Amino acid sequence: MIVDDQAARRVAKRIGLHVIGTAGILIAAKRRGLIPNIRPYLDQLLAVEFFLSAELYDEVIRRAGE
Repeated sequence: MIVDDQAARRVAKRIGLHVIGTAGILIAAKRRGLIPNIRPYLDQLLAVEFFLSAELYDEVIRRAGE
């Protein structure tokens, strides 16, 4: 299940599920060769007002090697 709502993430953690957010899914997709770059997807998310701090954006780009 993919859910990136803060309340849902808290419940998932409380019941012992491993939680990966949208940015983590994009990093995994790039590492598996499913997408060539993460930046365009992050920019599209920001364009539709997906919350992503500037610090997290930079960290995701760094982890993705972009």
